Amino acid sequence: MTSYRMTKHLYAPVGSSDIELPASVTASYADGTTKTCKITWGTYDKAALKTAGSFRIEGSFTDGTETVDVYITAHIYGKIKVAENYSCITKPNTIPELPKTAMTYYADGTAFEAREITWDMNGVTADTFKNIGDIVTINGKVSAFGETYPITASVRVAEPVVDKHDNVATAALHLTDNGPYNDTLTAIIDGNRSDNGYSDSRWSTWGKRNDSTHGDAVITMDWATAVATNQINLFYFYQPATDSLSTLPTKVKFEYTLSSGYENGEIVSNDWKEITPVGEPEEINDSSLHQWTKGLSYKFAETINPIAIRITFSYTGYIGLNECEVMSPSTSYYAKTSADLSAIKIGNTELTPGTDNSFEIEETSFDGLSFTNPENASVTVIPVSNREIKIVSVAEDGKSRRTYSVVLKNVPLIPEETETPDTKETETPNTKPETPSTDKPQTPSTPALKKGDTFKVKNIQYKVLNVSKKTVAVVKGTDRKPGKVTKVTIPNTVKNAASKTTFTVTQIQANAFKNYKNLKSVIIGKNVTSIGKNSFYGCQKLAKVTFKGTSVKTIKSKAFKKTASKVTVSVPKSIRNNKKKAAAFQKKLTKSGMSKKLKLK
Repeated sequence: MTSYRMTKHLYAPVGSSDIELPASVTASYADGTTKTCKITWGTYDKAALKTAGSFRIEGSFTDGTETVDVYITAHIYGKIKVAENYSCITKPNTIPELPKTAMTYYADGTAFEAREITWDMNGVTADTFKNIGDIVTINGKVSAFGETYPITASVRVAEPVVDKHDNVATAALHLTDNGPYNDTLTAIIDGNRSDNGYSDSRWSTWGKRNDSTHGDAVITMDWATAVATNQINLFYFYQPATDSLSTLPTKVKFEYTLSSGYENGEIVSNDWKEITPVGEPEEINDSSLHQWTKGLSYKFAETINPIAIRITFSYTGYIGLNECEVMSPSTSYYAKTSADLSAIKIGNTELTPGTDNSFEIEETSFDGLSFTNPENASVTVIPVSNREIKIVSVAEDGKSRRTYSVVLKNVPLIPEETETPDTKETETPNTKPETPSTDKPQTPSTPALKKGDTFKVKNIQYKVLNVSKKTVAVVKGTDRKPGKVTKVTIPNTVKNAASKTTFTVTQIQANAFKNYKNLKSVIIGKNVTSIGKNSFYGCQKLAKVTFKGTSVKTIKSKAFKKTASKVTVSVPKSIRNNKKKAAAFQKKLTKSGMSKKLKLK
């Protein structure tokens, strides 16, 4: 026998009367044959099935010649409540790499185990992360034992921090001037900033000192590939006290190009662009410099990526240059390290977390739960019971976390009903060893929707905004081929079949139907009060929009940007027949990007 194949884990819900263990194992032999062998399992304490946890069951099998000891780990799981949300950073214009699994939790806040995440990356591109400081929410879901748990990734577009600068001038491919001049041109990129006047570690225009008609001096360098720079340091040979002819230049001009050539000993380009330093150059304080060396740093407002740089010096008398440093910035992006929330708000109560992580409040429900979260920590709310929640916040860098407990002190505890599990459906993975399956062990009752939960009706995804007011927002269209959709209707109300609850549709969220290229007509229900940023952006054939009501108060920027050049907008008579209201509504639409040629009717 060379090996055998058997699962090493099984899963069963708390309260199971028994668990079904694998009856056999497949043994493999060196000659390529296989044999199915019966497993004999030892006994285990069935009391262990009453509480969540894991235990090991020993057994063995024999093929008639050999006896092999085996074991299996039984995982007894309770009622999973949530999957842990996630936060992170990304570079500008970079899609982040999101985790593949997320931890799941029981009601008491105890972690169960990590489960696989499916992220909804529809519409997420590098352009989504172009603005530094933006926080982008990506939705996902975690599946465990037939149930699905929503999860979000809060992604902050981080600002680059310059850690250091490296001199790339020393790696120049060619170095030229418009001379002839004196001393040594290559000395300006030899890495030696200082000169005492008696060495040749400099370049100068000494021979032009008595020529009052001399022109500007020009130094040009290029590289084999483009470099990045936002700063150039020039170290001048400068003797103001002993030689009045050794001066600083009266003017320095910087130019760069993205493409160049090298012809007849010259660096040539037809596309030189001037870049002007910000303010006056800063003096470089370096105690190792000789007294006849003066370093000045010229800084630019933006980072450029030249293939060649040209520096022009205007001067009187003569100038000397010891070193030219083209400084390339090295940048890093830093995740925040704090998991602290500044405030937790529930109804009319605002809590200020500090050293105390536990709160008792007078509210009668958790409606209106919100957070002040300046650190972009991930926040996961665990509903412990009808009167208690735990709030788990984890820092962007994942290294610190806080857990807050909030209790409604005047609300009596309602014990959660316990279901009787179907012991015949004990979960035993059988596809791969060590890999638990996600077959459904039982069919639990449908939990009530809570704030932030999502559901889908007729190719539109909705998110619960307020449970007590029964309001939802349109999150996005879920059509598999959005490019073929020609009409979208936002209803007045929508019914969630699972909870048998009818919700009022009050919002259309950002990017909901962005780039539906063939969308021609939209009907917006009478209860919609706000339309989010970019919600219909890029719907280039959208030529008819119907507002069923007068509730719309806010239409965010670019909501109707890049729609058809001629749009007909139907509105209720109360707007259409009132010139002042019609003009105000039309202005609101055009500010959101809709064509000024729109026709209100």
